[in-house]
Amino acid sequence: MSLATLSPYDAPRQQKGSGKTVFVPLPRDHDHISLRETLLDILPNIKTIHFAPGNLFAVFSSTHIAEDAIQTINDSLRINAQMSRTELAKDPGSNNYTNNNHDPRRLVNEPSCEIILATPRFLEGEDVERVLETYAGFERLQGRKAIFSDALWAWKALDDLNTTTNFAAHFAKLRDEPVLPDTDAEISNIDTNARPPRRHNGARTIFVAKIPKSSNVSIARDLLGMLARYRGFVRLSFQSENQCFVDFYDPASAQNAIARIRATTSMSAALAHKRPTDPTQFPLEAPAAALFVKLESFLPEPEARALFERMPSCEEITFAPQHCIVRFASPQDAGHALDYIRRCTNLVVNYAKTGTRNSITLGHNGSLSDSGPIGSPGVKVHIPPYGANPKELFSIYTGFRGLICDEDGSLIGIYEDINAARRAHFELLRSLSSETTLIRRSFTPRTPKGYVNPSTVLYVSLNTPLTEGQVKRLLASYTGFSNFKTIIKTSGERYGLVQFASVADAQAALEDLVRITNLNVDYSKKGEGAFIYSAGDGRPRMETRTLPSGPVVNIYGSTESTVGRNDTALSNEEDEIRFQEFAGNKRNTEVPAPTIRAAGKDPRGSARNVLHLTSPPHSISTLKKYATSQLSATRLIIKRNYCFIVFPDHEIASKAIPKLAERFPACEVQFARSDVSQSSLNASGKSHGTSVNEAPSESLVLNVGWSGAEPVFADLCRNFEGFKEVESISPSNGLAHFGTQQQAQRALEDLNSTTNVQCAYATRNIGTFSDAATGPATYNRSSHIHNNGGRPRGTRRSSQSHINHGPSAGNGIGRPNRNKPSDTDRTTEENITEIESSFRGTAKPPALASAGKRANLPRRRNEKENRAMSAHPPLTDQVYHDSVGTPTLGDKNRGRISAATSQAASA
Repeated sequence: MSLATLSPYDAPRQQKGSGKTVFVPLPRDHDHISLRETLLDILPNIKTIHFAPGNLFAVFSSTHIAEDAIQTINDSLRINAQMSRTELAKDPGSNNYTNNNHDPRRLVNEPSCEIILATPRFLEGEDVERVLETYAGFERLQGRKAIFSDALWAWKALDDLNTTTNFAAHFAKLRDEPVLPDTDAEISNIDTNARPPRRHNGARTIFVAKIPKSSNVSIARDLLGMLARYRGFVRLSFQSENQCFVDFYDPASAQNAIARIRATTSMSAALAHKRPTDPTQFPLEAPAAALFVKLESFLPEPEARALFERMPSCEEITFAPQHCIVRFASPQDAGHALDYIRRCTNLVVNYAKTGTRNSITLGHNGSLSDSGPIGSPGVKVHIPPYGANPKELFSIYTGFRGLICDEDGSLIGIYEDINAARRAHFELLRSLSSETTLIRRSFTPRTPKGYVNPSTVLYVSLNTPLTEGQVKRLLASYTGFSNFKTIIKTSGERYGLVQFASVADAQAALEDLVRITNLNVDYSKKGEGAFIYSAGDGRPRMETRTLPSGPVVNIYGSTESTVGRNDTALSNEEDEIRFQEFAGNKRNTEVPAPTIRAAGKDPRGSARNVLHLTSPPHSISTLKKYATSQLSATRLIIKRNYCFIVFPDHEIASKAIPKLAERFPACEVQFARSDVSQSSLNASGKSHGTSVNEAPSESLVLNVGWSGAEPVFADLCRNFEGFKEVESISPSNGLAHFGTQQQAQRALEDLNSTTNVQCAYATRNIGTFSDAATGPATYNRSSHIHNNGGRPRGTRRSSQSHINHGPSAGNGIGRPNRNKPSDTDRTTEENITEIESSFRGTAKPPALASAGKRANLPRRRNEKENRAMSAHPPLTDQVYHDSVGTPTLGDKNRGRISAATSQAASA
């Protein structure tokens, strides 16, 4: 290539080009803001304007629109606009439908009346304020913070700035967190018949009214964009006039949205436990580059245009009296827009008809036509929820006939008639975050082979869209299920073997699976030999893989010796895999914790009345109250990141799975892999030799041993009357303080009977210090808050896990006992030196120094330890000496001795 063929870099690009960005130089009689306003007036098709020193960059949707804009600018403004060498047009596939800026930091905070701006450096504050004055609701600019009168106006400005300029904007945090609404109090002034007279404490839907009607805001676009930024947002259902319903994942998110809407907007919001039925989401037409949108009373032509015109690759919108056709650049872009609208709104949207599908006949009125080909109505869940039983996902609704595992990984539930399918579809649409659609599908079950002899072991092909975990949860729902393992052939084919307690149980499971599913299930050719145990190790002879031998750490932290592990070919998404690793020495505590039998030891002892919950809710007390009062649970076993719920029988536990999944959607609910030892659950909560039923006199304190975290136990105790605080003594023990003995007794009985928290009465009541006028002081808890791990350096942690708070009992953890009767009869120097020696760990009291210096420690530590001790002084009263050598107390007392000692020291 010769140099003559290359155009010089400084040469202006010709007006004809292939770009979408236009370079506009800044004329002398304009500044950046005035030139931007002029371009917006004369160029209605402009997408984005980027500010740069001395010029602007205008971005258009297509090349021919950019070429026409260059001609218009040159003729109107008499400036030399040209195609830009730098292409600033974004890839349509990288944009979303509410905000084109993908910096996650700008979307962290929930909507508020204030937004924080990041602008180009060459723009001054007056220029930025001139830009913001074009938006409705703008009040003032404070530094980098723009303040609006309403969060809805702030969202509109934020969305427009991030979309049409190179500004970066995000919501500011609220100065004061809004107060959550009281579910039992009377709600605000919502004068409408849509809200029922009573409120529902567990409602996940809120009713929003008094939506502002203004030409500056689009309800379909701006209101949807603002509400979608709230935590837990699921769906927005538009209603007539200026009202809507908003669905959230859980009641806490709904109440949070109510509080924020009331605090930052002029709209009114309240919980709604009853709402009108949304239009049925009908099956889709064949994918096309155009969408059919039905125009409603709340979606007139201007609202529909505002909603779709900013979507990526939107090329044309054609309106008819009752609908509109929105055309996109490709079927993929149209599919993204369709998924977004159907998932987040109640608008009737479908692919525009380009032909009739062979499988179904569909009209735009949202109804399945029975005149199509032979097929049963069903509901398709595109992304099944993790941890759910595929069968129970559909079988809990009336009219269930079968389950189809589709090739794309989705699940299809077949029902008897179209009405049953619609009812199931409506309930699944509200309870699941995944997309669900109504379809018609012919259902043909597989026929098992007849030459295989019946046995207690079934063969299941895993070459299906279902994962191993989904297959296992499906099989575990049948009576008599004992064990399951996966085997991989040398050819790569995978299959599973499932064992039942008897041949009758295996036959019943096989007949039901063949009747209602399309899985390849049959009796195993290997028979019962696949799960024969050897006499030495108690493991099946057939194993696919084994982990390294060593101690197995169970879910309670204890270790057990074993040579290997069975059934390790499960997928990584199964949270039931137990990892084998060497565990360190575990500190012995006297509070017994409930034990669960190790998984894999007894294949016939499976848990059918125990549910396993992964990622339990933050408020354990809410889970406990719901499980015991609504689901008839008998006990809640709390762990660090999961918990177990025990039910009376298998039937009650099975019915509780969908209810727990709906009430707590973030939890993964499934049957526990192993049963709970009833002997450990029925054991009394004896702690340190004190009987639970023998309450000592004047006992207001419970000695508690927990296996979860301290905040979890504190959350449980807040529901009991008279609860004051929880004092932690060790990582697994603590003291719970109550007002009266009766209140402590009621809390003790409830915790020991419904949870795995082991409680007992403390040996003595814990009081507080009193003044000299009221009598001698008692034990003070606040004086034992140490900086270095809860105890001074050099002291050993005792093996005792509780404190005997009696007058003559030691504390067991290196803390001084300040309640000795002889303290008032001894001198101040003897008291102080004994306290110093008890904290320092010395056998003899150190001699007090003179001239205002502290007591010197015996030379039993090196220099490093002495420096550490000086940085963390003992938690006793600071002792000084005056000019005559009389010991006095310091001003900053970090601990207290007795009232008599204080009087002697001041004397």
